[in-house]
Amino acid sequence: MPENLSFEERVNHIETITGYRFSNKTLLKEALTMAGGPIQPPCRANGQKSLAIVGDAVLSLVLVMEGYQRGYEGGMISKVISAKASNAHLAEVGIDNALDQLVYTNPAQHGLVSPRTMATAVEAILGAVYVDSEEDLQVTRSVLEALQLTWPSNDFLIEMFKCS
Repeated sequence: MPENLSFEERVNHIETITGYRFSNKTLLKEALTMAGGPIQPPCRANGQKSLAIVGDAVLSLVLVMEGYQRGYEGGMISKVISAKASNAHLAEVGIDNALDQLVYTNPAQHGLVSPRTMATAVEAILGAVYVDSEEDLQVTRSVLEALQLTWPSNDFLIEMFKCS
């Protein structure tokens, strides 16, 4: 995907992979903009960081609730959160979905998106969905499902126990 995509093309790509249609597309622009990137009001000066905090919290909440509802103990829930919400895993999800091609980087990055930046962008997109959907956890959960960020299969859990 070329990096000179229009904002509308970026929105279309994200809406296609997430299955979510944004009402306030400015939130998505903020989610895709790195601190020091091309900020235009009403986006925040720190770029995606505030939305990433929201997205991280929502991802953790959904995973905690899924684990609790399935009857898992706190230790297992914590392990799943550590695996599914890790920067490495979120960066992989972002790259697998070509989100690295959509981020507005700052000039010092020369158009390169590091794994940490990619993870932050994924969290910020999740935060943007949560805010845009008027804090609807079910809507946000459906986006998590589309990105395969929900509670893992039993096979994944068995592998996790082997590594513990």
